[in-house]
Amino acid sequence: MSAQRLINVLFQMILLLVPWAIRRIILCSVFNYEIDRTARIRCAVIFAKRLKMGPKSRIGNFVICKPIDQLVMGEDAAIGALTYITGISNPHPYYYRHMKSRKCELILEKGACITGRHYVDCSCGIYVGAFTTIAGLRSQLMTHSLDVYHCRQGGAPITIGKYCFIGTQCILLPGATIPEYSILGAGSLVNKSLPDAKRLYAGVPAVERKVLDVEHIPWMSRTNSNAEYLDHNT
Repeated sequence: MSAQRLINVLFQMILLLVPWAIRRIILCSVFNYEIDRTARIRCAVIFAKRLKMGPKSRIGNFVICKPIDQLVMGEDAAIGALTYITGISNPHPYYYRHMKSRKCELILEKGACITGRHYVDCSCGIYVGAFTTIAGLRSQLMTHSLDVYHCRQGGAPITIGKYCFIGTQCILLPGATIPEYSILGAGSLVNKSLPDAKRLYAGVPAVERKVLDVEHIPWMSRTNSNAEYLDHNT
């Protein structure tokens, strides 16, 4: 760990002792973060180079976010307790030199929610649509992989559409795309772009299991966030 990184770690650990209203002001002034007055970070350390938190967005206890390029959270977006967010920022002197347009970022749109105890690798970008929930615990979102043919790190973004529900302990690999209004069953693996919206997908690898009648699923037409659901995971 570099000296500057160590200083940043110690500084943020000390800040945890400061009341949130004051801590927010310090984070915005020292790190140039954009944190709405109604947003909140609990006992967590965030080292993203850029952080933007919309109204009523929140980050739960013991979340660790390593120095990714940016973490952007829309209104009412949430990240639950013990979630680990990692990634190799761009540019890097050794890794991903062949991927000039790579973005190491995590973008959560309005009402999107990552509950607790998930592993989120943002090296090539993760994009979560409005009112989507990555539920349960211990899901892994991996945007990087080893290119064994060229002996180098490779990868691709992960994109999840709006109003999706991702079950517990799922694995999403580089290039995974989940269409809007989809449900991914617990323990499933996605390693490609799933073709159609309004479907239940499940399995290893995940395949279509059922067409969803979205009009009769209130979860997929709500306009409120996952605040009540997340409160049990913060």
